[in-house]
Amino acid sequence: MRILLGMPRSFRGEELIWYRGLTVLGRKVLPVADPRGFLTAEELQRLEDENPGLLQTAGHPVGTSRHERERV
Repeated sequence: MRILLGMPRSFRGEELIWYRGLTVLGRKVLPVADPRGFLTAEELQRLEDENPGLLQTAGHPVGTSRHERERV
């Protein structure tokens, strides 16, 4: 994956929890899942422990899902 595009403005519901954005592979546009949308904090931490830096994105600390951050 060379580029990650933001989700179009037409996406306004729960899908914003599940997807990081869109990418282009070949001639196809594909959604990119956000593991924070469906993994528990423990699963996220294990994933990060096994793959350092994998989940590091601006404003998304490891171990918190978007759903958890939105409830605060």
